Amino acid sequence: TAIEINEAGWGWDRQVGERDENPSPMPEEVFGGCGGAVLYRTSALQKVGGFDNAFFMYYEDTDLAWRLRLAGYDNLYAPLAVVRHDFHGDTGATPGRLYRRRFMSERNRWATLVKNLDWKSLFAVLPKIRKYDKGRVEWLEKAVAENHNPEFHGQIAKIIKQAWSWNLWRLPQ
Repeated sequence: TAIEINEAGWGWDRQVGERDENPSPMPEEVFGGCGGAVLYRTSALQKVGGFDNAFFMYYEDTDLAWRLRLAGYDNLYAPLAVVRHDFHGDTGATPGRLYRRRFMSERNRWATLVKNLDWKSLFAVLPKIRKYDKGRVEWLEKAVAENHNPEFHGQIAKIIKQAWSWNLWRLPQ
């Protein structure tokens, strides 16, 4: 029914797996549309430059929706529309592929924030988000030390650090 984003930069598909019980047929404003179920005006896409090829997968729809909002466009959810989408069709992926998906999601979360927040807002939220991510890494590293699925938790901690590093090395790009 839409995508949403929180102050930590986490984007998600609204109401995934839920039946939309909204009785109103009226469109409602949302942050943006899910890339698997969205229609945009060609003129709007041309104005903001369309999808950013640097994102490849994950957060490309969040980035585009954000840029459209910054350009003055509204993103609307149309409750009468029906879409069928094979969500996460590669759930049986190999561990390497799962780690790549996780890296791309972490990396693009940060890239979306850096790209779309004004500098004042970015510097205001950056310490909070960095603290949150450090807490995540500490929790994961503790899980590894306690031998709770060390390969998985160790890889995720490494991926979070790699995503930070990837974005820092590419500033201001």
